[in-house]
Parts: sequence; C-alpha cells; structure tokens
Amino acid sequence: MVKDDARLVDACWHTCFHDGDIAKVQSFLDQGVDINARAPCSGAAPLDSAIFGGHMDLVRYLIERGADITGEGYSDNTPLMAAANQNNPEAVELLLTEGADPNLASSVTGETALHASTAHAYADGMINCVRLLLAAGANPNVQAKSGVATDRYYRDTRLVGETPLHLAAAFGNEAMIRCLLDAGADASIRDAPGDSARTWFSRHRRNVPHIVVAREVGSLLAPDDGDS
Repeated sequence: MVKDDARLVDACWHTCFHDGDIAKVQSFLDQGVDINARAPCSGAAPLDSAIFGGHMDLVRYLIERGADITGEGYSDNTPLMAAANQNNPEAVELLLTEGADPNLASSVTGETALHASTAHAYADGMINCVRLLLAAGANPNVQAKSGVATDRYYRDTRLVGETPLHLAAAFGNEAMIRCLLDAGADASIRDAPGDSARTWFSRHRRNVPHIVVAREVGSLLAPDDGDS
C-alpha cells in the first residue's frame, strides 16, 4: 500500500488547492489506504494538507474517517498547531471540539499551538485563535526549547525558550498581550538569554498606530528588578 499511500497524500494536496474533489480522497480510503499516510519529504499527513489548504469540508471528512488529530506532521507541528499557524479559527475550534489537547507541544521544538498563533501576532484576526486556545485551557507560560532550529518565522532562526507572551510582545500586539495577561501569562518569565517579554517588546516592536498605544503596552510589561 506504500505507493497508494503516497497517492492519497498527493490527492489531498490537489484537493486542497485545486478541485475540492473529496470523492477522490474517499475512493482511496475506501480501498484501505492509510488515512494518516505521510509525505516522504515534508511529513505532512492528509489532515495537515487539508488544514494548510483551508479546505474545511475535507478537514471534517478526514476527522470523521478517523484521522489522527494528535500526530506531528509538517515541520513537527500537530494539526492544532497547523490550524493556529494558518490563522484558521474554524479549524482550531473544530479540533478542540474533537478533543485536541491545546497544551500538546512539539517533541522537537517544545512549542504549542499558542506559540504558533502568537508567532503571527501581526496577522489580522489571529487573536481569535488565541482566545479559542486560552478558553480551552492553553497554558500561556509554556516555554519553547532553546537552541532548536525553527522555520516559524519564514527564515532560519533558533528558539530561545520564549513564551507566547514574548512573541506577542515582539509584535507590539496590545490586544493579544492583554488577552494573554488576563489568562495568567507571567510577564517576568525570561528566555534562555535572560530577556523578559518587555525586552522583546522594546527590541522588536514593529510599527504601531499611535505612540500612546506603544507606551501603554510597554507599561503592561513593566520590568522587574533585573531589566534595564
């Protein structure tokens, strides 16, 4: 079935990005092809492909047919991390409803779905994914592993033990920062080099609409005795 498994993965990619032909996927599954077959290079499973393509009908269908919602696939992400990364609150909510663990971290990077969301704090509407994850019990204080390579930022970089709050602060996203703090995020947690979320805000802050907003966000992340 190895050859057919590969054909299923290819069919799902094509379905997601082109013709939306769920019947093609159904045909493979009805023949006994592994629903969790993974692409040799990327590691993406059919469910990952459906999420990346934003094809919610296919996402629902694959889950109904028993697709694994916990396994690590493309870039060592879980399906929930993939949905958060794609800024797809509908997929995030569906996966959570189906029992996906919001605190399940990548075994490679230590990142959770909350990291995936806050890493794209600049994206319109991403806070909706953050709110869904927090409402489901996501821990805002989980730190990623340090020294591990990641492609989260569309460039080669390495994680430094950051929390979701570090990431939201780096983008100066006031609403997301408030949301995380209200959920219990600890602004005093430091990454591996010893930097707090406030330092990330000061160092990486992008353009914000008004300087007043920037100052207000900075005050939310007041330094402790170790910050300069």
